[in-house]
Amino acid sequence: MSAWSALKLTECIERIPRATKVQRKEFKDSGRFPIVSQERGLVNGYWDDENDVIRVDRPLVIFGDHTQVVKLVDFDFVIGADGVRVLKPKPFLDPQYFYYFLLGNPVRALGYARHFRLLKDVEVAIPPLPEQKRIVAVLDEAFAGIATAVANTEKNLANARELFESYLNLLFERHKNNYESTELQQVANFQGGSQPPKSVFINEPRDGYVRLLQIRDFKSDDKAVFIPSSRKNRNCIPSDIMIGRYGASVGQIHTGKGGAYNVALIKAVPDTSQLTSRYFYYYLLSGLFQNPLASVASRSAQAGFSKDDIAPFAVPMPPISEQKLATESLDELREQSTRLERICTSKLSSLAELKQSLLQKAFSGELTAGKEVSDTIRQAEEVT
Repeated sequence: MSAWSALKLTECIERIPRATKVQRKEFKDSGRFPIVSQERGLVNGYWDDENDVIRVDRPLVIFGDHTQVVKLVDFDFVIGADGVRVLKPKPFLDPQYFYYFLLGNPVRALGYARHFRLLKDVEVAIPPLPEQKRIVAVLDEAFAGIATAVANTEKNLANARELFESYLNLLFERHKNNYESTELQQVANFQGGSQPPKSVFINEPRDGYVRLLQIRDFKSDDKAVFIPSSRKNRNCIPSDIMIGRYGASVGQIHTGKGGAYNVALIKAVPDTSQLTSRYFYYYLLSGLFQNPLASVASRSAQAGFSKDDIAPFAVPMPPISEQKLATESLDELREQSTRLERICTSKLSSLAELKQSLLQKAFSGELTAGKEVSDTIRQAEEVT
């Protein structure tokens, strides 16, 4: 192959022997051999049975059939769970070039469906091996610069969040030491949600229907459901404070959406003659509430809590005037923190686009060495 050519992906890979796939619930936290699955992260668990190991004498590429995650593996490993496609490139393909090609040519996302049916028909651009290795070297150098910029930006993002959380917890610890505390049940009311049958759900808004809020609604709008407004539902308005009750969302505090709400949420209503809504909201975000809540949730089979569990929690009760001063400073710091988070998130998006742009150039024969790399590293530094 003296010039660039193209072959379907299935013509570029070799078959590998069938191997055992370890189910996710059986993964070990430590062991003799790493498990590679379709989850993010190179290694996802460990295993001890040598008979299940795939021996790697030349790097392989892993493709997540459901997740579209692509990994380059150059060590012996065990396959984790279903949905892992092990792609062994033929000798005319440099494994890392093949890996970069798949990163630069993702197939159309189908949700949690299988994607290999699309990937197998992708045409792989194949230059001569020396050119493949040159492209890999250029991308390696450029991506190292991008990786540094990403690490710096992620650190800045973490610092912005930690700064607010640190100040929040310090303020409430100070109030705990300086003011009397009162049980939540004396100064707030907690209202559990209702769970209508799925038979009344519809997926589009309609007159006479109201949105049913669930924990996921505070993360994404892509699974909205609506129920008849005439039902005896628990309802909330956008300014109400909602607390997630179960699983990974336990203790998450939400505002900003109205509708009926289901049993995975509790509406928290302060007695505003004693407790301002903003002060109460920040208290629920603080360690004074979150730490004992985590202890309560850990004892539940569903990692959740009830209204009765949190009723005896203690909240510091400074005068209303002091509560307002405290929340003004918290609002200001949170606005600054949120602005920094937006900047960092935008930078991370720009860095991802920069990386994808390089990949596109690489596989269209437009990637040059030297200046291309230096320009990319400079752009990455400027983004940071």
